[in-house]
Amino acid sequence: MTPTFARSLAVLLLLTLLAGCGADSAGSLNSEDTQFSDTSATTDIIQSTDTTTASDTTTTADTGIPEDTAAADTAREDTQDADTTTLTKADPTFIVPAGVAERREVALSGTEAAWVERDTPGALPRLVSWSFGDADAAPVAHAVANLAHPRELARDGDLLVYVDDRYGDADVFALDLTTGVETAIATRIGAQTRPDVRGRRVVWQDCRRCVSGEDDHKADVFLLDLDSGVETNLTDDDTADRRPVFGTLSNGAVAVAWVHAGGVLRASALDGTDDVAWSVSDVELGGLALTEGVFAWRKPSPFIINPDSMRPGDVFLTAASDGATFPATQHAERAAGLDEVPRAAAGHFTWLSSPPNDPTTTRLRVAGTDATALAVEDLPARATSFATSASHAAVTAVRADNGGFDDVWILPLGP
Repeated sequence: MTPTFARSLAVLLLLTLLAGCGADSAGSLNSEDTQFSDTSATTDIIQSTDTTTASDTTTTADTGIPEDTAAADTAREDTQDADTTTLTKADPTFIVPAGVAERREVALSGTEAAWVERDTPGALPRLVSWSFGDADAAPVAHAVANLAHPRELARDGDLLVYVDDRYGDADVFALDLTTGVETAIATRIGAQTRPDVRGRRVVWQDCRRCVSGEDDHKADVFLLDLDSGVETNLTDDDTADRRPVFGTLSNGAVAVAWVHAGGVLRASALDGTDDVAWSVSDVELGGLALTEGVFAWRKPSPFIINPDSMRPGDVFLTAASDGATFPATQHAERAAGLDEVPRAAAGHFTWLSSPPNDPTTTRLRVAGTDATALAVEDLPARATSFATSASHAAVTAVRADNGGFDDVWILPLGP
C-alpha cells in the first residue's frame, strides 16, 4: 500500500465515521424535538380544556345568570328608601322583606309582622315591625335600650310582647310600636317566659315560686291588665301550669288556655263564665292552641336513638265543650327540632312538620277546626319559628337570597 493510498483510505474512513456520528446526533435531536413537541402539544390541549373551554363555560354561566340576578338584587336594594320596599325577593308565593339581615322570632297580627333582626349573626339585635299589607311601607326598626336577647315574640295590634334577659334571667316586656315606649311586664325573681297578648292584656308563664332544682314544676300562669295595672295569678297551686295562650271559646268569649299537670288542657274565659279541663295525654304536652272552642295540641317529639326509626307526631283536636278528641293528621312525619306547638287564629290552626325522610325542609300546614286542610306549603329550608294570624302565616327560615341567613317568609292564607 502506498502512502498516498493509505492517506486517502484514512481520510475516507474518517469522513465515514463523522457522517455516522452526525446521523446519530441528528437522530437524537430529532427524537428530543419530537418528545418536546408532543409534550407541548399535550400541555396545550390540557390548557385549552381547562382554561379555554371550562373557564369560558363557567364565565358564561356566571356572567349570564348569577351576575344578572345579583344586579337585579342590587338594583332593588339601591332603590330602597324609607318609603318604598320590595315585598318579595324571588318567590311570589311568599311575602319577604327586602335587604339582607338575619331575621328570627316572627310574630303576626293581621297584616302586621314583627321580628328580631341582626345585621349578621351575633350582632346586636333590634326589634323590627312591618305593615306588609301596605306595598309602600318599609320595615321599621325600634330602638330599645339595653336589649339583650329578645325572643318568644307575640303581637296584637301595636303591642308587641317578648322575653329578654337583660337583668340576668328571663323577664317579660311589652313595646308599644306606635309610641316606642317599652313597659316591663314581669321582672320578678325566677324566669318569666312564653308571653301572649290580646288587646291590652298580657299572659305569661311565671316561675317566681319555683324552688332551685325543681325546674318549672311549680310554674304558674299570670295575667296583667295594662289599663288597670292589676296582675292576676290564674293558677295558684303547686302543679305546673305552662304555655299560656289567648284563644276563643265557641260562644266567642276570649279565654286563656294552658297546659296543666303535663297532659291536661285548661281554658278559662276572661269574663269568668266558663272554665274547662280535659285530660288528653299521659305525657307532657309541648303546648296548645285554642280557637272557636277547639283545642289543638301535639305530644312532644319522642326520644330518638336511631334517626331512621323516627316515629310520627300527629296534631290532635279536642272540643272544649265535651272533650271529644280526634287527629288532625295521620302519621305526619316530623323531624326533631321543629317548633311542635300549633298556632291558632280565627277558626284555623297552623303547624310545622317535615316531609317524610327529609329533615332539611319544612312543611307548613293549615287546617280548620274540623281538621279540613286549608293550605299546605313546602319550604326548601328548615324553619326555626312561626306565627299565624287571621289572614297569614309566617315562618323564619334560611333564604339563599338573604345571604344564607334566616329570613321572614309570610304566606297569605286563602284567595
